[in-house]
Amino acid sequence: MLDQFQQHGGENWMNKKIMVLFALFMLISPMAFAADGDLDKIMEPVTKATDALRFLAGGIALLVLIGAGIFYIVSGNNPQAQDTAKKAATGAVLGLALIAVAPFVVSYFNTPIL
Repeated sequence: MLDQFQQHGGENWMNKKIMVLFALFMLISPMAFAADGDLDKIMEPVTKATDALRFLAGGIALLVLIGAGIFYIVSGNNPQAQDTAKKAATGAVLGLALIAVAPFVVSYFNTPIL
């Protein structure tokens, strides 16, 4: 049955019908417009939340760094404990650096193109 449909030009007729229906749909459908909004009003709570999270993460990283320093002092001559303290301190410093650099990276990629 499909072969008979294609032999009589049915496929071409279907393509034309789909194109006409698509064109009618595009002409009939209403245009969508966005209202002008105050972006600062929308971004204010987001900015407050990100600042609070950065402050909290920075405080935690600072506490980890202090704890790693104390653990290093208390570890004495135990090389395994000293290594653990060094790794914790390195992670805390990297975390603080990431927290400090993240807003600049986001603002760099979030700049308007036009």
